[in-house]
Order: sequence, then structure tokens, then C-alpha cells
Amino acid sequence: MVLMPGMALYLGPGASAEAHAHRAVQLVYACDGPVSLTLSPPGAKRLSLRVRAALVPAYLKHALDATGRTLVLLLIEPEGRRGAAMQQLAAQHLGRELAADLADLELPISDATTQSLVELAERIVHTLARQSLQGQPLSAVVRRAIEAIDQSLDSVPRLGTVAASAGLSPGRFS
Repeated sequence: MVLMPGMALYLGPGASAEAHAHRAVQLVYACDGPVSLTLSPPGAKRLSLRVRAALVPAYLKHALDATGRTLVLLLIEPEGRRGAAMQQLAAQHLGRELAADLADLELPISDATTQSLVELAERIVHTLARQSLQGQPLSAVVRRAIEAIDQSLDSVPRLGTVAASAGLSPGRFS
């Protein structure tokens, strides 16, 4: 398991989990065959699925049986630009099989390192959220940082200057 800002990724043996809900958007990806996933949307019919990959929106009650499978579980906090895009995608595609969308991912199953798991999490989010993020306006902070970089194009932009223009500490950019 690896923890990153706004995300946690688990790669390992699957198991069974009774009905529960959590604050995070969850990606379930079975590396070696389908799993049983039950989604219980409020006020709607329960969905019982056999999928290799699916998104579960934050706060949605669900159950999973991935016994005997190698599983990737990616939990993403639903706030922020990336998390909000994943939450929107999970709600729009509730119950949709996503294995084809993730088919090009190389999974570091036998030789997983912390770095390879971080990169896997980023590739998953980038692959799935790419279309959801397109066309979304940039935040005021990002716009100010871009303006500071644009204004210093005759010289090398300094991290401290760009961070100060955006109203952030330099550590937020690293």
C-alpha cells in the first residue's frame, strides 16, 4: 500500500468486504478476472455487477467480493480538481465496466515499488479523468502562477517568486 497526497493505492490479494461506504472515490481493478461488486444508490435499484474495473462514488454504499483475485484499489479524496473530476466520472458512469479504459496500463504486480505504485495511481487518474478535466476553468491560484511565469519569460522563473504571486509557499509547488 502507498499513501500519496489525496490518494491511497493498494495492490495485492483481494478479499470480501460487506456493504460499507466511505468518503473517498474508489477504483476497483481486478488484474486477473472479474469481481462481484454491489452498488446501492439511494432511492434507486441496487446494482449487482461482475466487473474487472469500476468506479464507486464517495459515500455510496457498496459491497465487494474479490476473493482469489489480485486487486488494485485506489481511493481518491473527492475534493480538489482531480478528486472532483473522479467523483463526477464515478457518478456519471455508475456501474460501467472500465477495464477497456485501463487496458494499456502496465501493472507492476511482481516488482512493485513505492515509486511504481505512485506512478500507477497517477496514470489511472490521468487516464480516467482526462476528459472530465478538459474544459474546467483554472483556479485563481493557478492563473496567478501562470501569469507570474509568463511575466518572467525573459529570465528563469524563480520558484519563490511564482509561489508568492500565487499566494502559496514554495513547498506547495514541489
